[in-house]
Amino acid sequence: MKYGIAFCCDDNYIIPACVTIESLLSNNRNIAKDIVFYTFSNSINEKSIEMMNSVITRYESRLQLLPIPNELKNLVDSIPIYVNHISSAAYYRLFLPYLLDSVSSCLYIDCDILVRGSILPIFKTVMDNVCVAAVKDDGSTYYAERINVETYCNSGVLMMNFDKIRATRTMEQFNKELNTIAKNNILLMGDQDIINLLYKDSMAILPDTYNYQRHLKKIRTLVKERTGYRNSVIVHYITKDKPWKPTHFFPYSSEYYSYLKKYLSKPKKIAFWAGKPFGVVIHTIEYCYYDILHLARRIKRKIKKKAI
Repeated sequence: MKYGIAFCCDDNYIIPACVTIESLLSNNRNIAKDIVFYTFSNSINEKSIEMMNSVITRYESRLQLLPIPNELKNLVDSIPIYVNHISSAAYYRLFLPYLLDSVSSCLYIDCDILVRGSILPIFKTVMDNVCVAAVKDDGSTYYAERINVETYCNSGVLMMNFDKIRATRTMEQFNKELNTIAKNNILLMGDQDIINLLYKDSMAILPDTYNYQRHLKKIRTLVKERTGYRNSVIVHYITKDKPWKPTHFFPYSSEYYSYLKKYLSKPKKIAFWAGKPFGVVIHTIEYCYYDILHLARRIKRKIKKKAI
């Protein structure tokens, strides 16, 4: 059996992409020879491809590059981006079912991810009647209300049933619907909003452990959710707080660093650990603000319910 794994990155994200790939392969050695990675050639240069291949071939996996047709690139470039840490490369995942027309299903993963265990259970997810399987977003209640859907999932880890997607929409129908969504909605979360709108009636929910996002709360997670962060198989570093930044801190820092260090110079290695105390201060200030914001949202929702 072949296991297809797709990802999107550009040259600015090539080191995080290599970390994600190696963490996945090192924790899935039993199926590494059967893994085929897919990514898009339009946004990466030869040096980046060599870096990825040096990791992938070491585990005897394969890399297949997918060119993006000009008409699709033009369509992607026309979709507005509202979040600074999201690039247009993220939108390419939307077209995977049509670009990989001989593949039945595929696991999509973001490149700001650390894999800590086996991904086989995701591939064994029963998906006969759904297009995608994903984990609920950490802010699912707010985002679901904003775009008017019942369930809102994070798009960083997607088990995609290509056969079902292609049976539901032809390429022409998909492009037309994508255009309509982009024109009629403020896509605050970019491709994630699009995926939740496109597949709102055909989505299965995966366990949180396969897209663990609650590390954002950091100190509170250590105290309240010890089991959750210990058992997480896929850790997803959502928001702009990325693990390769010196000021990022969390128990996974040393684990992430074990893959990252080979790409860092000695001064950058020192900076990686020297920045952690500043990260604690930044985190404390930032999440005091978020606590106030979330409290205001809860109060607003309660007032709306009472009014109804």
